[in-house]
Amino acid sequence: MAQFKIRLSNREIIYPNALKKEEKKELNDRCQKEKLKLFCGCNGKNEYGIRKNTWAIYPLSNENEHEDWCPKSKVYKRKIIYNKGFEVDEESGNVQVYLAESIKKENNGNDREQVIIRDFPHGNRDRKYPEYHQNRITISAMIKKMNMLTFMHVAFSKGENNKLYPNADKMRDKIYWAEKRTKIDNYQKSIADLDRIKDNCRFEYEMLKEIPEFSEKDSIVKLLTNRRNRNNERVMVPVYRDALERALVEYERTYTTQNMHNRNIVMSGFRDIYAMHDLRFLLVNDFGLFSESLYEVEMYNAICKIFNENRLKEKGAYFYKPFEYGYGAYEDKYLEDGIIEFEKSNKKIIIEVYGRDDDEYLEKKKIKSKILESGNSIYRYISWNAYKKEPLPEKEIESIINEILLEEEP
Repeated sequence: MAQFKIRLSNREIIYPNALKKEEKKELNDRCQKEKLKLFCGCNGKNEYGIRKNTWAIYPLSNENEHEDWCPKSKVYKRKIIYNKGFEVDEESGNVQVYLAESIKKENNGNDREQVIIRDFPHGNRDRKYPEYHQNRITISAMIKKMNMLTFMHVAFSKGENNKLYPNADKMRDKIYWAEKRTKIDNYQKSIADLDRIKDNCRFEYEMLKEIPEFSEKDSIVKLLTNRRNRNNERVMVPVYRDALERALVEYERTYTTQNMHNRNIVMSGFRDIYAMHDLRFLLVNDFGLFSESLYEVEMYNAICKIFNENRLKEKGAYFYKPFEYGYGAYEDKYLEDGIIEFEKSNKKIIIEVYGRDDDEYLEKKKIKSKILESGNSIYRYISWNAYKKEPLPEKEIESIINEILLEEEP
């Protein structure tokens, strides 16, 4: 997913989706005072305005075609079914989710288990379309998208407190930003406003510290989190034992391991008054970004460290993991493992992590390479053949970033 950017008539670049409502109002006041105009960042031609009261940024003209990578392009307008269950409003940034399963506790655990077992779109597989039920997505897919959306928001946010990528525990607090703007189906309130007493439903998103030993006699198991309460005690989250067992099975199938020690694991899902009845375990890197494998954890850690050590966000470079099809390097065919964008250039670095060497996987790798080789010259391609035990391409990543930063603005 490319981030929509606006170019002011004084050549300054802003990212509307990273702005709060009051910041958009300030931008409107500034444009009126300084007589500035807004244009799409991809071509600098299509003009945009700011709506009063809502302060949403909207197009005044679309006379010129947008670049294919731009979120406003025809390519994106043809976005495929993958995006339907998690729709991000272009103007407000609010998210509407359509789930294939209920967020309320169900009596028939077998039906719920079947839904969970079908949902393995990412783990140790090439990124492809997950199973859908009439344009609806699973809870697992929703949580992953919320994570990637939040990480993207952090990537493009500016200001004194947003110069670096925060660690996983601090990123956990950032998820509240996505919770406040996300609504599910016909619920009139956001996920953040669901209450376990009033609604008998609450969304949970915590960093896992420890799973205690449990047996079949236990109906509820209390999981230890990284968060501490006012008394400096670890916060515990109660989970129904059967929900915990299902989540552990899903984790093992996704990451082909039962090992959860010395790793950053998110525990997320929904609970009723008593405990969590929907639970998912997500592997994230040291900076809280959802990762589909341990190889991705290594790559994402390396990139985030390069960014933080070189203060690259301040220099106008942004790294994120895309969660939508439609206007990336592969259009509607695949999702990139990672993208690095630049404020003063339309060039992009595509990051790919290859962790397997079976024939089907290598064939997809070949297809991806051909698409990039024959595609737009704005893309630079960096791959890591982890399955060959190659070293991480850290120097190459840093070198190409610096090269693009030094180029003149197009």
